[in-house]
Amino acid sequence: MSEAEQFHREHELCLKLEDLAAAMLSGEFDLTTDFQRLSFAFASKSAKSYSAVLRLVEHGLGESALIIVRTIFEDLVNLTYIGTDAERLTKLFLDFQILEKKKYIEYWEEAGLGDDEVVEQKAIWEAEFKSEYERVLPNYPKRTYWSGKNLKEMAAVDSELARTYCMIYPYISGFAHGGSPLALASYVGQTDGVAIKSLAAPSGAELSEALAAGFGLFHRGLKLFVAASGHGGSDLEALGAQAEKVFHDNPTLPLPK
Repeated sequence: MSEAEQFHREHELCLKLEDLAAAMLSGEFDLTTDFQRLSFAFASKSAKSYSAVLRLVEHGLGESALIIVRTIFEDLVNLTYIGTDAERLTKLFLDFQILEKKKYIEYWEEAGLGDDEVVEQKAIWEAEFKSEYERVLPNYPKRTYWSGKNLKEMAAVDSELARTYCMIYPYISGFAHGGSPLALASYVGQTDGVAIKSLAAPSGAELSEALAAGFGLFHRGLKLFVAASGHGGSDLEALGAQAEKVFHDNPTLPLPK
């Protein structure tokens, strides 16, 4: 099988997952617990990110697709970690929005913003959230992230996620940040002597990797929603079995064993 034929197989399978996710998440759901609702929210967020990955791949923008694959991985790690103590950690996660509101107001003030909207938001904060903020603040010794753990530490609760973190996360993070000389080198090529040329045009670089990683991570995220809510699942399992055959030579596919 040629590389073009293999890529076509991978792309077609990824499109099937996109269609299945759209069907799974359509309509209204009567979800009774905060964790179920949270799993639905994460699945919906990742579904939109996954569609963006596919559109970027279709336009030959593999490195940019991997940047969004990174967000799908972060969604999956957060939800997996929350699921280890669903009731307590769901509350901890949701209450963190109060700290986020406070942080945004502080940043606006630091930037010197003082228009009517900022004044109004600050008044709402004082009236509705200040006392709640003071109540929940002791739960967040590290105020920069809700769990008090970094992503690698949260991924450690699941051996496959921990392995996936080590395999792909530092690498794809390089494309997301401006501080990685290794990643930056992917966007230029050396010609004769010291001359260089831009590699910003669409290409085949990282396309299959983005498809494999995006499929595997999003598939796992949808399975978490199914497990939490009891909605769907059989078609998702069938696609997972297909993926193990289609992506069998791609080591970046993070499907559970």
